[in-house]
Amino acid sequence: MSLGEDLKTARMKKGMTQEQVGAQLYVTRQTISRWEQNKTMPNIYVLQELSMIYGKTLDELISGEVVKEKVEKKKKINIFALLGFAIFNFLVIASATVPFAVMFCVFWILTIGLIFAPVILFILYFFNVQIVTIILFRVLKSYIRFNIKNIYY
Repeated sequence: MSLGEDLKTARMKKGMTQEQVGAQLYVTRQTISRWEQNKTMPNIYVLQELSMIYGKTLDELISGEVVKEKVEKKKKINIFALLGFAIFNFLVIASATVPFAVMFCVFWILTIGLIFAPVILFILYFFNVQIVTIILFRVLKSYIRFNIKNIYY
């Protein structure tokens, strides 16, 4: 259908005469007739007014077809992008927090070591230093053997 035929069909469905439509748009009946016969075309502003008068959208008025509402599709989740986002954020947060956590732990270990240093020195003085050294060496030796057995099975 042409625009003129669409305008005429819409006017007829609304039950209006050319004179009534012309009066609402401040144009003559002959102008409405020329539009409906496709001799001239209304401008976009008049088409907007006509769409309001006829109770149609501008697309329906121009195309002559009933325009269906656009149905929004559900957006799908990109699993790989989500996984990459999670890993990246974890690494960024971890790279910022791990050094502070390590510094915090080192600080407390040094603090505890300095607090208990006199106690350790007393123990070393009370027992013979050689005995403590031998005990520490045996513990270290057994620790190394344990690790070697677990690494090379």
